[in-house]
Amino acid sequence: MKLFKDELFSLQIDPTSKNDPALLLSMYSNGDFLVETASPFSMNDKRTLLNCFTILDKTLLASISSLVTKLGEDLKDAPSNLLIEGYTGSQYTLSILGHLYNGDYAYTDVPSFARHNAPCPTEVVNRVKYSNFVLKFGNEFSSLVVGKSIKGKPLENPVEEDYLKPVSRFLLFLIKEESNGIYKIVTSKEEALKEAAKKALLPQEFVGANFNKGFSLLAQNLLPLLHSSKDQASFDTSHSSLCHELMTYSLSYVEAASWIDFSYLYLLLLEEDIVNEKEVNFLHSPASSSLLTDLYKGGNEDSYLTYQKEGREEWSKMDISPIYFYLESIYNASHPKEGTGVGVA
Repeated sequence: MKLFKDELFSLQIDPTSKNDPALLLSMYSNGDFLVETASPFSMNDKRTLLNCFTILDKTLLASISSLVTKLGEDLKDAPSNLLIEGYTGSQYTLSILGHLYNGDYAYTDVPSFARHNAPCPTEVVNRVKYSNFVLKFGNEFSSLVVGKSIKGKPLENPVEEDYLKPVSRFLLFLIKEESNGIYKIVTSKEEALKEAAKKALLPQEFVGANFNKGFSLLAQNLLPLLHSSKDQASFDTSHSSLCHELMTYSLSYVEAASWIDFSYLYLLLLEEDIVNEKEVNFLHSPASSSLLTDLYKGGNEDSYLTYQKEGREEWSKMDISPIYFYLESIYNASHPKEGTGVGVA
Protein backbone atom coordinates (compact mmCIF):
# COMPACT_ATOMS: atom_id res chain seq x y z
CA MET A 1 0.00 0.00 0.00
CA LYS A 2 1.25 3.45 -0.88
CA LEU A 3 1.61 6.09 1.81
CA PHE A 4 -1.17 8.65 1.48
CA LYS A 5 0.13 12.21 1.44
CA ASP A 6 0.55 13.82 4.87
CA GLU A 7 -1.42 11.07 6.64
CA LEU A 8 -0.06 9.88 9.97
CA PHE A 9 -2.74 7.26 10.39
CA SER A 10 -6.33 6.44 9.59
CA LEU A 11 -8.28 4.07 11.83
CA GLN A 12 -11.68 2.70 10.88
CA ILE A 13 -13.73 0.89 13.52
CA ASP A 14 -16.61 -1.07 12.05
CA PRO A 15 -19.72 -1.84 14.10
CA THR A 16 -21.01 -5.27 15.06
CA SER A 17 -24.23 -4.55 13.18
CA LYS A 18 -24.03 -3.58 9.53
CA ASN A 19 -26.96 -1.23 10.13
CA ASP A 20 -24.78 0.99 12.29
CA PRO A 21 -22.16 3.41 10.95
CA ALA A 22 -18.43 2.90 11.15
CA LEU A 23 -16.23 5.37 13.04
CA LEU A 24 -13.27 6.85 11.19
CA LEU A 25 -10.38 8.69 12.87
CA SER A 26 -7.77 10.37 10.66
CA MET A 27 -4.70 12.36 11.66
CA TYR A 28 -2.39 14.34 9.37
CA SER A 29 1.14 15.65 9.82
CA ASN A 30 0.02 19.29 9.73
CA GLY A 31 -2.10 18.72 12.85
CA ASP A 32 -5.47 18.20 11.17
CA PHE A 33 -7.61 15.63 12.99
CA LEU A 34 -10.97 14.40 11.72
CA VAL A 35 -13.70 12.24 13.23
CA GLU A 36 -16.29 10.86 10.83
CA THR A 37 -19.00 8.26 10.58
CA ALA A 38 -19.64 6.35 7.39
CA SER A 39 -21.13 3.19 6.03
CA PRO A 40 -18.67 0.40 6.87
CA PHE A 41 -17.53 -0.11 3.30
CA SER A 42 -18.16 2.79 0.99
CA MET A 43 -20.88 5.03 -0.50
CA ASN A 44 -19.42 8.49 -0.08
CA ASP A 45 -22.82 10.18 0.23
CA LYS A 46 -23.35 8.47 3.60
CA ARG A 47 -20.22 9.95 5.12
CA THR A 48 -20.76 12.45 7.96
CA LEU A 49 -18.09 14.69 9.43
CA LEU A 50 -18.56 14.85 13.22
CA ASN A 51 -15.56 16.87 14.28
CA CYS A 52 -12.50 18.39 12.71
CA PHE A 53 -9.83 20.69 14.01
CA THR A 54 -6.18 21.54 13.71
CA ILE A 55 -3.93 20.79 16.67
CA LEU A 56 -1.59 23.75 17.15
CA ASP A 57 0.31 22.63 20.26
CA LYS A 58 3.69 21.39 19.00
CA THR A 59 4.31 19.37 22.16
CA LEU A 60 1.00 17.57 21.65
CA LEU A 61 1.84 16.93 17.99
CA ALA A 62 5.21 15.48 19.01
CA SER A 63 3.50 13.16 21.49
CA ILE A 64 1.09 11.96 18.82
CA SER A 65 3.95 11.42 16.36
CA SER A 66 5.75 9.35 18.99
CA LEU A 67 2.64 7.21 19.51
CA VAL A 68 2.40 6.58 15.77
CA THR A 69 6.07 5.65 15.53
CA LYS A 70 5.75 3.32 18.55
CA LEU A 71 2.76 1.52 17.06
CA GLY A 72 4.59 1.15 13.77
CA GLU A 73 7.44 -0.52 15.62
CA ASP A 74 5.08 -2.78 17.57
CA LEU A 75 3.46 -3.95 14.34
CA LYS A 76 6.56 -4.22 12.15
CA ASP A 77 6.43 -8.06 12.10
CA ALA A 78 2.63 -8.35 12.07
CA PRO A 79 0.74 -9.81 9.10
CA SER A 80 -1.96 -7.65 7.56
CA ASN A 81 -4.74 -10.05 8.52
CA LEU A 82 -5.07 -10.15 12.30
CA LEU A 83 -8.63 -11.50 12.51
CA ILE A 84 -9.34 -14.36 14.91
CA GLU A 85 -11.58 -17.12 13.60
CA GLY A 86 -14.93 -17.23 15.36
CA TYR A 87 -14.87 -13.68 16.72
CA THR A 88 -18.10 -11.86 15.79
CA GLY A 89 -17.60 -8.45 17.37
CA SER A 90 -16.39 -5.14 16.00
CA GLN A 91 -13.45 -5.02 13.59
CA TYR A 92 -10.85 -2.36 12.84
CA THR A 93 -8.84 -1.53 9.77
CA LEU A 94 -5.74 0.56 10.35
CA SER A 95 -3.63 2.40 7.81
CA ILE A 96 -0.36 3.56 9.33
CA LEU A 97 3.05 4.43 7.89
CA GLY A 98 2.26 2.76 4.58
CA HIS A 99 0.98 -0.51 6.09
CA LEU A 100 -2.50 -1.98 6.54
CA TYR A 101 -3.92 -4.15 9.31
CA ASN A 102 -7.37 -5.69 9.75
CA GLY A 103 -8.29 -7.24 13.09
CA ASP A 104 -10.76 -7.59 15.96
CA TYR A 105 -11.43 -4.43 17.96
CA ALA A 106 -11.55 -5.91 21.42
CA TYR A 107 -8.93 -6.17 24.16
CA THR A 108 -8.04 -9.79 24.96
CA ASP A 109 -5.91 -11.04 27.83
CA VAL A 110 -3.21 -12.96 25.98
CA PRO A 111 -2.31 -15.58 28.65
CA SER A 112 -6.01 -16.33 29.31
CA PHE A 113 -6.70 -16.60 25.59
CA ALA A 114 -3.80 -19.03 25.11
CA ARG A 115 -4.94 -21.21 28.02
CA HIS A 116 -8.56 -21.23 26.96
CA ASN A 117 -7.69 -22.19 23.38
CA ALA A 118 -4.83 -24.60 24.15
CA PRO A 119 -3.11 -25.89 22.20
CA CYS A 120 -3.09 -22.52 20.47
CA PRO A 121 -0.69 -21.82 17.57
CA THR A 122 1.83 -19.07 18.25
CA GLU A 123 0.66 -17.28 15.11
CA VAL A 124 -2.86 -16.94 16.54
CA VAL A 125 -1.61 -15.75 19.94
CA ASN A 126 0.51 -13.13 18.17
CA ARG A 127 -2.54 -11.86 16.29
CA VAL A 128 -4.22 -11.16 19.61
CA LYS A 129 -1.09 -9.43 20.89
CA TYR A 130 -0.85 -7.20 17.82
CA SER A 131 -4.52 -6.19 18.00
CA ASN A 132 -4.03 -5.31 21.66
CA PHE A 133 -1.31 -2.89 20.54
CA VAL A 134 -3.83 -1.20 18.22
CA LEU A 135 -6.41 -0.86 20.99
CA LYS A 136 -3.79 0.53 23.36
CA PHE A 137 -2.80 3.06 20.72
CA GLY A 138 -6.44 4.10 20.24
CA ASN A 139 -6.93 4.62 23.97
CA GLU A 140 -3.70 6.58 24.41
CA PHE A 141 -4.40 8.73 21.36
CA SER A 142 -7.91 9.50 22.57
CA SER A 143 -6.62 10.54 25.98
CA LEU A 144 -4.36 13.06 24.27
CA VAL A 145 -6.84 14.73 21.93
CA VAL A 146 -10.33 14.26 23.37
CA GLY A 147 -11.86 16.63 25.91
CA LYS A 148 -10.53 19.81 27.43
CA SER A 149 -6.94 18.97 26.52
CA ILE A 150 -7.56 19.88 22.85
CA LYS A 151 -5.52 22.91 21.82
CA GLY A 152 -6.48 23.87 18.33
CA LYS A 153 -8.93 25.62 16.04
CA PRO A 154 -11.90 24.31 14.06
CA LEU A 155 -11.06 23.14 10.56
CA GLU A 156 -13.87 24.61 8.47
CA ASN A 157 -13.10 23.14 5.04
CA PRO A 158 -11.08 19.95 5.47
CA VAL A 159 -9.63 18.80 2.17
CA GLU A 160 -8.20 15.44 3.20
CA GLU A 161 -11.28 13.79 4.69
CA ASP A 162 -12.25 12.05 1.46
CA TYR A 163 -9.23 9.75 1.15
CA LEU A 164 -10.02 6.10 0.53
CA LYS A 165 -11.17 4.62 3.82
CA PRO A 166 -8.86 2.03 5.40
CA VAL A 167 -11.24 -0.84 4.66
CA SER A 168 -11.33 0.21 1.00
CA ARG A 169 -7.54 0.22 0.89
CA PHE A 170 -7.49 -3.20 2.51
CA LEU A 171 -9.69 -4.58 -0.26
CA LEU A 172 -7.28 -3.18 -2.86
CA PHE A 173 -4.42 -4.80 -0.95
CA LEU A 174 -6.19 -8.17 -1.01
CA ILE A 175 -6.86 -7.91 -4.74
CA LYS A 176 -3.23 -7.10 -5.51
CA GLU A 177 -1.46 -9.32 -3.02
CA GLU A 178 -3.72 -12.27 -2.27
CA SER A 179 -5.87 -12.95 -5.33
CA ASN A 180 -3.69 -15.47 -7.12
CA GLY A 181 -2.57 -12.98 -9.74
CA ILE A 182 -6.06 -12.35 -11.12
CA TYR A 183 -5.11 -8.70 -11.48
CA LYS A 184 -1.53 -7.94 -12.41
CA ILE A 185 0.15 -5.31 -10.26
CA VAL A 186 0.73 -2.37 -12.60
CA THR A 187 3.29 0.35 -12.01
CA SER A 188 2.24 3.04 -14.50
CA LYS A 189 -0.85 4.53 -16.12
CA GLU A 190 0.23 3.20 -19.51
CA GLU A 191 0.51 -0.33 -18.17
CA ALA A 192 -2.88 0.03 -16.49
CA LEU A 193 -4.59 0.83 -19.81
CA LYS A 194 -2.84 -2.03 -21.61
CA GLU A 195 -3.79 -4.57 -18.95
CA ALA A 196 -7.34 -3.22 -19.02
CA ALA A 197 -7.50 -3.87 -22.77
CA LYS A 198 -6.63 -7.52 -22.09
CA LYS A 199 -9.29 -7.83 -19.37
CA ALA A 200 -11.87 -6.22 -21.63
CA LEU A 201 -11.36 -9.02 -24.19
CA LEU A 202 -11.25 -6.60 -27.11
CA PRO A 203 -11.51 -8.10 -30.61
CA GLN A 204 -8.33 -9.73 -31.90
CA GLU A 205 -8.44 -7.48 -34.95
CA PHE A 206 -8.44 -4.38 -32.75
CA VAL A 207 -4.72 -3.69 -33.21
CA GLY A 208 -2.44 -1.25 -34.94
CA ALA A 209 -3.68 2.25 -35.68
CA ASN A 210 -7.14 1.79 -34.16
CA PHE A 211 -5.72 0.47 -30.88
CA ASN A 212 -3.16 3.27 -30.72
CA LYS A 213 -5.81 5.94 -31.32
CA GLY A 214 -8.10 4.41 -28.71
CA PHE A 215 -5.24 4.12 -26.23
CA SER A 216 -4.29 7.76 -26.76
CA LEU A 217 -7.90 8.85 -26.31
CA LEU A 218 -8.17 7.08 -22.95
CA ALA A 219 -4.75 8.19 -21.77
CA GLN A 220 -5.68 11.82 -22.37
CA ASN A 221 -9.25 11.76 -21.08
CA LEU A 222 -9.86 9.13 -18.38
CA LEU A 223 -8.50 10.95 -15.34
CA PRO A 224 -9.55 14.49 -16.37
CA LEU A 225 -13.07 13.14 -17.00
CA LEU A 226 -13.26 11.64 -13.51
CA HIS A 227 -11.65 14.56 -11.68
CA SER A 228 -13.93 17.11 -13.36
CA SER A 229 -17.18 15.23 -12.68
CA LYS A 230 -19.31 17.08 -10.14
CA ASP A 231 -21.79 14.29 -9.56
CA GLN A 232 -22.88 10.86 -10.75
CA ALA A 233 -24.98 12.22 -13.61
CA SER A 234 -22.14 14.29 -15.07
CA PHE A 235 -19.75 11.35 -14.84
CA ASP A 236 -22.23 9.00 -16.53
CA THR A 237 -22.81 11.48 -19.35
CA SER A 238 -19.09 11.95 -19.96
CA HIS A 239 -18.50 8.19 -19.68
CA SER A 240 -21.10 7.53 -22.39
CA SER A 241 -19.64 10.22 -24.65
CA LEU A 242 -16.19 8.65 -24.31
CA CYS A 243 -17.65 5.25 -25.21
CA HIS A 244 -19.09 6.71 -28.40
CA GLU A 245 -15.74 8.27 -29.28
CA LEU A 246 -14.05 4.88 -28.86
CA MET A 247 -16.67 3.31 -31.10
CA THR A 248 -15.28 5.32 -34.03
CA TYR A 249 -12.24 3.03 -33.85
CA SER A 250 -14.27 -0.13 -34.57
CA LEU A 251 -15.41 -1.11 -31.09
CA SER A 252 -18.94 -1.83 -29.90
CA TYR A 253 -20.41 0.24 -27.07
CA VAL A 254 -19.99 -2.59 -24.57
CA GLU A 255 -16.38 -3.24 -25.67
CA ALA A 256 -15.58 0.46 -25.30
CA ALA A 257 -17.27 0.64 -21.89
CA SER A 258 -15.45 -2.48 -20.74
CA TRP A 259 -12.05 -1.02 -21.68
CA ILE A 260 -12.91 2.22 -19.88
CA ASP A 261 -14.20 0.48 -16.75
CA PHE A 262 -11.26 -1.91 -16.46
CA SER A 263 -8.89 1.02 -17.03
CA TYR A 264 -10.41 2.84 -14.07
CA LEU A 265 -10.15 -0.36 -12.04
CA TYR A 266 -6.41 -0.69 -12.72
CA LEU A 267 -5.87 3.02 -12.08
CA LEU A 268 -7.64 2.58 -8.74
CA LEU A 269 -5.36 -0.33 -7.87
CA LEU A 270 -2.39 1.90 -8.73
CA GLU A 271 -3.40 4.20 -5.82
CA GLU A 272 -1.91 7.32 -7.33
CA ASP A 273 -4.55 9.42 -9.06
CA ILE A 274 -7.78 7.90 -7.75
CA VAL A 275 -7.50 8.22 -3.98
CA ASN A 276 -10.81 9.54 -2.70
CA GLU A 277 -14.13 7.84 -2.11
CA LYS A 278 -16.28 10.38 -3.93
CA GLU A 279 -14.60 9.61 -7.25
CA VAL A 280 -14.55 5.87 -6.62
CA ASN A 281 -18.29 6.01 -6.03
CA PHE A 282 -18.77 7.34 -9.58
CA LEU A 283 -17.04 4.37 -11.21
CA HIS A 284 -18.98 1.63 -12.97
CA SER A 285 -18.82 -2.10 -12.38
CA PRO A 286 -17.25 -3.82 -15.43
CA ALA A 287 -19.81 -5.81 -17.42
CA SER A 288 -19.04 -8.17 -20.28
CA SER A 289 -21.23 -8.69 -23.33
CA SER A 290 -21.87 -12.29 -22.23
CA LEU A 291 -23.05 -11.16 -18.77
CA LEU A 292 -25.38 -8.58 -20.30
CA THR A 293 -26.71 -11.13 -22.77
CA ASP A 294 -27.45 -13.56 -19.94
CA LEU A 295 -29.27 -10.87 -17.95
CA TYR A 296 -31.00 -8.89 -20.66
CA LYS A 297 -30.87 -11.07 -23.79
CA GLY A 298 -28.47 -8.69 -25.47
CA GLY A 299 -25.08 -7.07 -24.98
CA ASN A 300 -25.58 -3.51 -26.21
CA GLU A 301 -25.67 0.08 -24.97
CA ASP A 302 -29.18 -0.20 -23.53
CA SER A 303 -28.41 -3.36 -21.58
CA TYR A 304 -25.13 -1.91 -20.27
CA LEU A 305 -26.84 1.25 -19.01
CA THR A 306 -29.67 -0.78 -17.50
CA TYR A 307 -27.19 -3.02 -15.69
CA GLN A 308 -25.36 -0.02 -14.20
CA LYS A 309 -28.62 1.64 -13.10
CA GLU A 310 -30.19 -1.46 -11.57
CA GLY A 311 -26.92 -2.60 -10.06
CA ARG A 312 -26.24 0.74 -8.41
CA GLU A 313 -29.70 0.70 -6.85
CA GLU A 314 -29.08 -2.74 -5.35
CA TRP A 315 -25.52 -2.06 -4.23
CA SER A 316 -26.60 1.20 -2.61
CA LYS A 317 -28.88 -0.82 -0.33
CA MET A 318 -25.78 -2.71 0.81
CA ASP A 319 -23.80 0.53 1.24
CA ILE A 320 -21.15 -0.49 -1.26
CA SER A 321 -19.94 1.25 -4.41
CA PRO A 322 -20.21 -0.64 -7.73
CA ILE A 323 -16.48 -1.04 -8.30
CA TYR A 324 -15.95 -2.32 -4.74
CA PHE A 325 -18.79 -4.81 -5.14
CA TYR A 326 -17.12 -6.09 -8.28
CA LEU A 327 -13.70 -6.39 -6.61
CA GLU A 328 -15.13 -8.11 -3.55
CA SER A 329 -16.90 -10.60 -5.80
CA ILE A 330 -13.65 -11.32 -7.61
CA TYR A 331 -11.76 -11.87 -4.37
CA ASN A 332 -14.46 -14.00 -2.78
CA ALA A 333 -14.63 -16.20 -5.89
CA SER A 334 -10.92 -16.96 -5.48
CA HIS A 335 -11.28 -17.46 -1.69
CA PRO A 336 -14.66 -19.19 -1.29
CA LYS A 337 -14.03 -20.28 2.29
CA GLU A 338 -12.98 -17.06 3.98
CA GLY A 339 -13.98 -14.18 1.70
CA THR A 340 -12.49 -10.75 2.39
CA GLY A 341 -13.71 -10.43 5.94
CA VAL A 342 -14.16 -6.70 5.39
CA GLY A 343 -17.18 -6.24 3.14
CA VAL A 344 -20.59 -7.51 2.31
CA ALA A 345 -20.47 -9.20 -1.10
